[in-house]
Amino acid sequence: MSTASTTTGTPSVGAATAAGLPPNPILLQRRLEETYRRFYASAYALADPALAAERDALLFDRSRVGREPLLEPVPPYVSSGQDVATAIANLKGLDGGLARQAGEF
Repeated sequence: MSTASTTTGTPSVGAATAAGLPPNPILLQRRLEETYRRFYASAYALADPALAAERDALLFDRSRVGREPLLEPVPPYVSSGQDVATAIANLKGLDGGLARQAGEF
């Protein structure tokens, strides 16, 4: 298994997906933040290192640029085994024409 990593030593999002693992939202958030930092440092470079460090400290404070993603575990729904058209047709009191149109939609 490939263990590609970024320059910071964290695995890359693409390597995890290529390895057959599900997408990792925490890793994705970190990679996006790193990419934004690199872009901002190159697009708006400052010659004074002290000024650049002060800007980075203010701009890239965790509360300003990004936060850890909120992950909410949701159990999967049990399937009824019906497609949309069948489920609509089984609704009580729904006009036949409307049920057919909704099923085609």
